[in-house]
Amino acid sequence: MAAPASRRREQPSRGRSWPLIFVAILAVHSLAIYLFTRGFLLTRTELDLHSHRDDRTGVSPGCSSWPPPAVDRLVIVVLDALRFDFVAPSTFFEEKQPWMDKLQVLQKLAADEKKSARIFKALADPPTTSLQRLKALTTGGLPTFIDVGNSFGAPAIVEDNIMHQLAKNGKRVVMMGDDTWTQLYPEHFNKSFPYPSFNVKDLDTVDNGVIEHLLPSLRENDWDVLIAHFLGVDHAGHIFGVDSTPMIQKLEQYNQILEDVIDTLKSLSTPGGPHENTLLLVMGDHGQTLNGDHGGGTAEEVETSLFAWSPKTPPIAVLAVLGEDSCNFDLHGNEVCVSTMQQLDFAVTVSALLGIPFPFGSIGRVNPELYALSAGTWDNQKMDIKAYQESAGARIIPKLSFAFTLVTIRAASLLSNSYILTEGRVANFLLSTSCIAGVWHSATKGNFSIEEFVFLLLNICTRYGIEFGMSKQIAGPTATKDHPSTRGS
Repeated sequence: MAAPASRRREQPSRGRSWPLIFVAILAVHSLAIYLFTRGFLLTRTELDLHSHRDDRTGVSPGCSSWPPPAVDRLVIVVLDALRFDFVAPSTFFEEKQPWMDKLQVLQKLAADEKKSARIFKALADPPTTSLQRLKALTTGGLPTFIDVGNSFGAPAIVEDNIMHQLAKNGKRVVMMGDDTWTQLYPEHFNKSFPYPSFNVKDLDTVDNGVIEHLLPSLRENDWDVLIAHFLGVDHAGHIFGVDSTPMIQKLEQYNQILEDVIDTLKSLSTPGGPHENTLLLVMGDHGQTLNGDHGGGTAEEVETSLFAWSPKTPPIAVLAVLGEDSCNFDLHGNEVCVSTMQQLDFAVTVSALLGIPFPFGSIGRVNPELYALSAGTWDNQKMDIKAYQESAGARIIPKLSFAFTLVTIRAASLLSNSYILTEGRVANFLLSTSCIAGVWHSATKGNFSIEEFVFLLLNICTRYGIEFGMSKQIAGPTATKDHPSTRGS
């Protein structure tokens, strides 16, 4: 039987509607992709502005320029993926692990030379990949997730950074180790000895190259800043994990290398010697999980270490600046104190120590404890510590950049500054809001369904799950609290 005429007329109209539906779906998907890339995949606008030596900070009539240099030379030893419990004594943790207490030379200095040596827990911001950490360390800015795509082909950094300021202000820089430095700063080194970092199965090529040049370079006078970037611990973690024999062997090797470096600096730090006013920094760029992974925001990944030591001992007044909130006795019965700092503060603190302008886009602060460890910060001080504390710090914001006179004594916030962790809360909040609005609309219309109630319940569970997970990522301390019974009197 033939179809009714009305049905025959409907079929062509339905056929013509499919292209419109397809276009509508395509438009919705395109809008969703646009919102995703503009929202979740945040990118930073890199300013092409730079700080200059003649910038006026305007703190006070007598202090209107950048601070004078506090150190003559700076040695930066980067141990890639240096977990906090690689450096801090095992007594700071609930359970002793095989990889702990291997860097004995750093622990001994921190215990024996409290006025000139200090262990810091340095808190990084996700993503905790090496390139993003180096970029943040030198610019004082925050990384974003989309920058991770550049990890295997790093473009040169164009925004203001401490490497640019060093070169611009006549500081000679020598680099050895991870070739990521030369990718980021291809024209900023007076001498460089880069080694390929891509092969994670190779634990020794980069480290052996650094060892070949490090000690001889310490005896030369053709540099003001020396950067030595080791990769063995990072690669050992990726391939074998933290609890492995290769990892322990690498840490023991590093302990011997650091002992040689410190002995060399001590022998050349006599009055008039090349390292009379040198500061040594041993630091990690990020941490790593027990499986050797990093990139996220868990406590193991964001908690790394920074050790500072000056051969020239500061005065006793430095102890009033150094905090004693976290102190325990080590395995040898000596008291060791650990401070906490934001890795975000590294760029401006190093700039203040070397007397160069701060990177223009930096949002960090001068860390008072790290700054005070250099004896040069106390030279020509004619006031007692109380007056020093009252007049030492001042903070202003010229052109989105921080400038200081002397040294700020205001500690930075210890919460994460990462966009990556906070945008999860925003997305879930918007989803919850739309869900509640939908349920309210259905209830007012009198057609409330069980599916909407289940969706609302799942949304609430998801929200609290995200909050709980983020609380573990941001806070998640790996060290135990101080034990009053083991605190020094």
